[in-house]
Amino acid sequence: MSLLGFILAFIGFNLLCVNTGRNANKIVDVTLSQTQQRLLTLMGWVALIMSLWPMLTIDSIAIGLVNWAMLLTLAASSVVLLLTYRPKLLAWLAKPVTHWLA
Repeated sequence: MSLLGFILAFIGFNLLCVNTGRNANKIVDVTLSQTQQRLLTLMGWVALIMSLWPMLTIDSIAIGLVNWAMLLTLAASSVVLLLTYRPKLLAWLAKPVTHWLA
């Protein structure tokens, strides 16, 4: 279940990362409209909030929230490192969600 939480958090941070203009040009080579930016922001936050659910089903609320904070840190660090060193790999990982942008 924690793998599901990590995947959801990674997708959420990836969508929020693609949302910014400079990163959108680096990752998907397209300029996003205002509507697309809002939709990506909404989808990113929903994925981040949904990543809390698997953490709460494993343990109690207190331990689940601590594990979720750890998971968010790991997912955000992964997205930042991939954006820095392998942006095309990040684009490939975001392709199922962002295929409609091009």
